[in-house]
This record gives sequence, structure tokens and C-alpha cells, in this order.
Amino acid sequence: LYRWQGDELVLLSTAQTNRDGRIQALFDGALQVGLYQLAFDVAAYFHSQGRDATFLNKVVLEFHVLDSDRHYHVPLLLSRYSCSSYRGS
Repeated sequence: LYRWQGDELVLLSTAQTNRDGRIQALFDGALQVGLYQLAFDVAAYFHSQGRDATFLNKVVLEFHVLDSDRHYHVPLLLSRYSCSSYRGS
């Protein structure tokens, strides 16, 4: 998880998914209002599952946090050749 601070992208946290492909808590506390990036190392995930990463290597999502009191759940749904994401509840 990264946050844009001016022109600089600052690393806030790193984590590895569990066997279900989930991260329970990526960041302690509330996210401040601002622009963030999540970078997913898709190739490493596929390799950890014993699968080849034939197309996707890394997926980067950039999103705004507009309300620091809200919960942000950002799933990444993967297949070998595509991905999608959304703001979950």
C-alpha cells in the first residue's frame, strides 16, 4: 500500500496473502483522505499457487480515500489473462 504525498509515492505497508488469497489487515488505523496505490505482485501469487504467470505480472490500482471514517475493502479478482476490482463493503 502506497500513498501519494505531493509528487512522492510513499510506501505505507506490505503484506502477503494467506492461503485463501486474502490479507486481513493491511494497515493499522484509518487511512487519511488522499490518493493511494495498491500494487499486487500477481506473478508471485500465481507461482505460490504452483501456476505459471503467463500474462499478468503486476497489477496496480490507484484510488481516492474521500472519507477517513469509512472502511475500504479493495478486492482483486484474477484469472490467468484478466483481472477486475471494485470497492467492496
